[in-house]
Amino acid sequence: MNHNTKTLLSLLVLPVIFLIGCNKEVPLLKQQIALQDSIIKSSQQEQDVLVKAYDQTFEELSIIASGGIPKKNPSESIEDYGQFLEEREFVINNFKNDLTNLRSQLDEVTAEFNAAKNQIKRLRADNAQLVEKNAELKRILDQKFREMDALTNQYESALSRIEELQADNSELRAEVDQLQSDISDLRGQYSIAMEDLKTFYTAYYTIGTRKSLDKSGIIRVRGIGKPSKTASLNYDGLREKMNEIDKRSQTEFAVQGAQTKNITLLPLRDETSFSLEETEEGNVIVRILDADIFWKTGNYLVIIY
Repeated sequence: MNHNTKTLLSLLVLPVIFLIGCNKEVPLLKQQIALQDSIIKSSQQEQDVLVKAYDQTFEELSIIASGGIPKKNPSESIEDYGQFLEEREFVINNFKNDLTNLRSQLDEVTAEFNAAKNQIKRLRADNAQLVEKNAELKRILDQKFREMDALTNQYESALSRIEELQADNSELRAEVDQLQSDISDLRGQYSIAMEDLKTFYTAYYTIGTRKSLDKSGIIRVRGIGKPSKTASLNYDGLREKMNEIDKRSQTEFAVQGAQTKNITLLPLRDETSFSLEETEEGNVIVRILDADIFWKTGNYLVIIY
């Protein structure tokens, strides 16, 4: 999972937790509102009963009071009339007390009713705010989920691309391995070619008198006369007795204390391919003029003086 996905998940956690809290708080507020509605309904019923009782008592009291003080019946005695007035006064006082009590209860119920109405009003306002917050959080959460889906698609696309690149990398690695194998083969061929080339351009020479060369077994001498007629190369172990040179760079040989008339080259060379030059120091320089013709007779050169 890349860094953007982790960040988005962390950003989603808080809104989700808050949304869960709001979803828990909203039902609680609904329960409180339902309870307050029940209280209001009960208070309304109780208030209705008290108002009805209050109105009935007030009506009865008004009826009694509107009649004034009843006149004495001539047939009644003074004692009976006095007792009637006392009973009437007692009833009126009872009605007044009941009316006062009902008024007090009615005021208390009205106060509770108003308090419950204010409470439910506040609760409904809080509920509306929570519902609004809940809707906003849902909108944000939906947006985050859409972003999450987009990041998921990007992540899956990146994984697909990585798999493609890995497949390409495997193919390239196979090609590299094949190229390395080819290079190794070419190096082997190059080494062989260089060895062949070295062999092709390698020659062997030595310089000496007929006597010394014969003694060392480099030449064989048969009879008396010029070496060109009486001497030949002894190829048995000849390479180990001679000096190795590169035909491309070795273009001349110095023979010290010699004269041109005594110089013999074995095997015999085409006289047009080299020259013999005497120096003031008493030496002879055998100079190669045409290497192809000079070395055509072979890769061995013995200079006899």
